[in-house]
Amino acid sequence: MKLRIDPDVFTLLVDLNTTRRCNDCDVCCTALEVFDLQPPKKIGERCQHQCNDKAGCQIYDNRPRTCKEFYCTWRMAEIIKIFIPNRLKPSKCGFVLSWDPSVNPVLMTLFKDPKRPDAWKKYKRELEAIAKENNVCIGIGGGYDATHVLSPKGNWFDRKLFPWLFNGLSVGVPREEFHNGRPNQRWGHSHR
Repeated sequence: MKLRIDPDVFTLLVDLNTTRRCNDCDVCCTALEVFDLQPPKKIGERCQHQCNDKAGCQIYDNRPRTCKEFYCTWRMAEIIKIFIPNRLKPSKCGFVLSWDPSVNPVLMTLFKDPKRPDAWKKYKRELEAIAKENNVCIGIGGGYDATHVLSPKGNWFDRKLFPWLFNGLSVGVPREEFHNGRPNQRWGHSHR
């Protein structure tokens, strides 16, 4: 049985244990999909509950569980002990990185800001360093919207050339693309 922490308690713990704050950033409110809103919000759509004049959520205290359980990897970097440069704050770079090693230890996802869909290309070196350091793949785009995947060895796979890696919602990479043939050994997980 997996113990789940209450999202509101987790939010408080994050706020107490990191120096990084969202402040003016609300890229996740556009870039991500939120199934439990009515109507559901699709990837790349502006959320109907975003504040118009500044970053923020009009229903923050009653936001959907999907929003409560999402944590930006830039913001969480200090807590999960990975290096994400300050210049990769989503409002600055044009994308949100999302990685929960307890859920999927081998895949980090990059969700693009629809206003800057190609901004991620400018940060390829930083992304390659993150993938290598954490022995993790980075999928460019979520689920069916994934267009590329970066392996820990720094190889880029394009959906057009390697369609078999983009099977439905999952993104896969050949085992030999992980360091020592073991996906995400840093976290002690094995990939089957």
